[in-house]
Amino acid sequence: MAVQLVLSRPVPTPAAQVRVIWQGHREGDLVRATWTDPSGAVSDWPGSQGIRWAQRDSLRQGEEWKINLPGVPDGIDRIVLTTTATGPRSVGVVVLPLTHNPDDAVQHPGAELAANETRELLELTRSGTGWLVTALNRVVLDGVEHRVASRPTISAPEQSPAPAPTVEPVVAGWSGPVTDHPIDVRRPRVRPSDGIEPGSAATAATAMRSGSSYPSRTAESAGPPVPIPPRLEEAVDAVRATGSTRSRTRVGAIVDLSASMRPWIASGHLADVLTAIQAVAGASNRPNVATRFLPADQEVDLSLATEPADALGTQLAASGLRTGDRSALVAAADLAGRRGGLTVLVTDDASLATGPGATVVLGPGASGATGRGPVVSVPAGPVDVRRLARQLADATAAS
Repeated sequence: MAVQLVLSRPVPTPAAQVRVIWQGHREGDLVRATWTDPSGAVSDWPGSQGIRWAQRDSLRQGEEWKINLPGVPDGIDRIVLTTTATGPRSVGVVVLPLTHNPDDAVQHPGAELAANETRELLELTRSGTGWLVTALNRVVLDGVEHRVASRPTISAPEQSPAPAPTVEPVVAGWSGPVTDHPIDVRRPRVRPSDGIEPGSAATAATAMRSGSSYPSRTAESAGPPVPIPPRLEEAVDAVRATGSTRSRTRVGAIVDLSASMRPWIASGHLADVLTAIQAVAGASNRPNVATRFLPADQEVDLSLATEPADALGTQLAASGLRTGDRSALVAAADLAGRRGGLTVLVTDDASLATGPGATVVLGPGASGATGRGPVVSVPAGPVDVRRLARQLADATAAS
């Protein structure tokens, strides 16, 4: 069962030999493992050159490591995994078995990094004959750890030279066959003996790599990874960092283009909302958003590569703004619910909030929403697409 880690709470590693997937990694970011040997010497391994018990998987896109925990030399009882981001973004780490069942994975709950900020994200500690893994979220400043109370802006720390670990030939065959089956992140079947409440954060995890989706092969959806356009990468990473991402058969949007929506179209808010929905679709391994514009009742597939502003311009040029039809929006939402997948209704009328998907309400009327489904409000002012995408992912985790 794939689970999401809780900060500072150790759990057993999913296997003796593991893969470490760095989520949200971008070219130029620094990732490293640090440990202290019995002599007190500190080693700082950047993954660039293989050592006897750890190596970087250069055959895969993004940053991935393979670690053979039984091969860690005696006297090294604690290994800390750290990342430094070149720009602000959401990051995470997935640890899964190198072989055997890929569902037995653990997922870091995610961290928000400022530019040039260094964070400790994972700790591997020896425990008896095995190892434990613990999620961390500690800022490292001038070599000193600091707990995160808020998101500070920290300049890049000076890197002091550290003794390089001894490079030894990799022992042939220690890793065994590497599985390429993606993680199934369907909400797992929870037994009473597990002591986990259905719907809790511990019942879902994701193992998506930055730059291109690493989707779940579920009963709902299977297929090749969906490429993520650069403009959506940060928002998709923010969605994946929620730990509730899963593949879906369909991600759709019903867009209210009645005359009252004109201020939100002119300000660019509506285009930003559709961009956030595209990010949710990308994280769900969908190549497009099945979009239905009402009251003109036009359906288009809004691909991830399409700028929503361009799609809106085309739609408005063809149909213009019309008097709204509340009953048509409700009927469209009900039909989408029967089709399955996830549907997001976008409107400025809070009374239209409906289930089982989510409703995005633009404007101050969102507080009056009384529908069955979750409601995400978008107030006046600039739209933070990353934050909105993450709010939508949280609101629709069970959809």
